[in-house]
Amino acid sequence: MNVSELERIGTRFERPAGQILIEDGEHSDHALFLLSGYVVIRIGAPKRSVAIRPPLSFVGEMAAIDQERRTARVAALTQVSAISIPGPLLIRYLQERPDVMLGLLRETSRRFLETSRKYVGSDLSGELKVAATLVDLLDLGIGASDAAGIRLAFSQRDIGELSGISRESAAKAIGEFKRRGLVEVGRGSITVLSAEVMRRIAGSETER
Repeated sequence: MNVSELERIGTRFERPAGQILIEDGEHSDHALFLLSGYVVIRIGAPKRSVAIRPPLSFVGEMAAIDQERRTARVAALTQVSAISIPGPLLIRYLQERPDVMLGLLRETSRRFLETSRKYVGSDLSGELKVAATLVDLLDLGIGASDAAGIRLAFSQRDIGELSGISRESAAKAIGEFKRRGLVEVGRGSITVLSAEVMRRIAGSETER
């Protein structure tokens, strides 16, 4: 991805953690390309978190392309630096850069499969779903390493929403992981003590 090309057709900006970047239901025709920081995608009423997007990701590109109303809220999870790209310019850019368009299609497909895993795979246990979510967050690089392990600033409710299960089911799974010495639970945070074991648990999901 050539960031300088995107900067030529868009506007660079920064926003603090917690600020809403895109609102559910609004009619706007721009897409965002994240340069640094993380955003959280929230849907429904009341809002629930369904995904985290890392740096070097497009966000809101579908509404920018199809000109429909937004179907999710996008909020800055951390300090964010991004490029806002008007829909017509994004469409022209993708037409001129089929390699970027192909990459975007692949990413869209990956996101669809990720959503299917969470919400269609209802036969998967809460432990498998929570383990997969924790591994996803570790892979995004959003955790903070310390002497004990990798601390994720997410509550049990957050983990449940991202896993597509209830808070109670998430708490039960996390409690079992804690009993087995795999995590520590703090106020609004979970520390993964053994990423290797958590990956093995999450890996058993893909083998089903």
